[in-house]
Amino acid sequence: MIIDTAIGIKGYTLAVYYCSDEFYRLCIISDRGEVFDIKDIFYCSKLAINQGKAIIRTIA
Repeated sequence: MIIDTAIGIKGYTLAVYYCSDEFYRLCIISDRGEVFDIKDIFYCSKLAINQGKAIIRTIA
């Protein structure tokens, strides 16, 4: 697993990582340390980032 992107948005950290199965995954970490591991897979990092931003807009 390789971290592709880490972005801070509204007190959350969006981390997109590239896995050995050649898919991208994401997780969101709150400022309190809560980890939201999203089970979806993405074919490119841009799709994962966009989905992560949409999730943060919903929970923030």
